[in-house]
Amino acid sequence: MKLLHFFEYCFYRCASSKFSRKFEKEEDSDIAPCIWITGCQTLNITTIMITFHIITSTVHVIDDKDFLITAWISTFTILALINAFFLLTRKKYEALKIRYKDEKNKKLRGWGVVLYIVLSLSLGIIAMFTFRVPLIG
Repeated sequence: MKLLHFFEYCFYRCASSKFSRKFEKEEDSDIAPCIWITGCQTLNITTIMITFHIITSTVHVIDDKDFLITAWISTFTILALINAFFLLTRKKYEALKIRYKDEKNKKLRGWGVVLYIVLSLSLGIIAMFTFRVPLIG
């Protein structure tokens, strides 16, 4: 599965889930799934960035709180704009709904999306706390 198709599928599954629809006021709103995907992508990039700085012994870069906060905000903003451009159109959701209407292994792929979200959140948090990345303060 291509990377873009993977994120489209994650968006589709998050947007079409009963959990998402339960907390959305409007049935047409797909902002929350887009924020989930953007948050996971930001945490993935953060984990890669922290790991890169640990491997290359440039840990002093991630000790700079101002640099790190600017990098996180910039990364989240850029990804949010890209995801909004590609995902937040009603036609896109409808096209994904048609594409995945008769998918095979629906349950397995759904658990894959849940695993992706859980791993993104947990690895991002573990990387930040393990290497004492300064968040606030």
